[in-house]
Amino acid sequence: MKRPVPHAVPDSREIRRRRTAVERDEVRRFTEGSRRRRRTIAVIVAAVVAPIVLVVGIVVSPLMTLTTVEVVGTKTLTDEHIIATVDDQIGSPLAFVNFDKIQTQLAQLPVIESFTTEIVPPHTLIIRVVERRPLGVIAVDGAFETVDSAGVTIAVTAKRPASLPILQVTSASDATFGAVVDVMLSLNAELRGQINEISAASRDSVRFTLRDSKHEVQWGSGEKSDVKAVVLASAVEALARNGGSYIIDVSAPDSLVISPRR
Repeated sequence: MKRPVPHAVPDSREIRRRRTAVERDEVRRFTEGSRRRRRTIAVIVAAVVAPIVLVVGIVVSPLMTLTTVEVVGTKTLTDEHIIATVDDQIGSPLAFVNFDKIQTQLAQLPVIESFTTEIVPPHTLIIRVVERRPLGVIAVDGAFETVDSAGVTIAVTAKRPASLPILQVTSASDATFGAVVDVMLSLNAELRGQINEISAASRDSVRFTLRDSKHEVQWGSGEKSDVKAVVLASAVEALARNGGSYIIDVSAPDSLVISPRR
């Protein structure tokens, strides 16, 4: 008959150690899912943040600094004039180019009607401008103000620009300025270039003189300008054979009236 083998009874500290180990394993087993999710989130965040940090670093670095300004669309102004106006932006990171300041600076140039800007990495700013088109000149206090169809003064000169007609109005705010503008804009480029002086008593009573003749043309309003231009050209050609100075009334183009000009 076998004798029973005695077993040692663990003391209280061993019991606590074993219990702690079991509890630790249980906690690890139950929290494995949340720890896996945290690792996944950390990988995703790193994948998103790292490219952003890289891009920001490149954008604000000398690799993306403004060094060149190109200008497109100038006719009266020079490219150098516009570049000099905004040259304080050169050397700025492209991300920090101050477009509000550029707008304020270019607004000081009355010749510019509108403009757009375009950043072309890594170093270029392109400015596309639309210049105001001069319509005529207004004589003011011994000088000549070149204005566009909106009445904006583009330039002031001591001498009359030879290629532009004199607008017989006191200023662009004159009540008859709009009537003169309407007729000028309704004319074809060839006839518009022949006008020496133009005035208006009202919107329907516009008249002008021609550069290469002594004739005065009573044009009326801006309506039927294409027909009036054809009638006027025929009348001027016919009168050239006769000589003299005439008033040519094409305000009603179907009923041409010609009378000597005194």
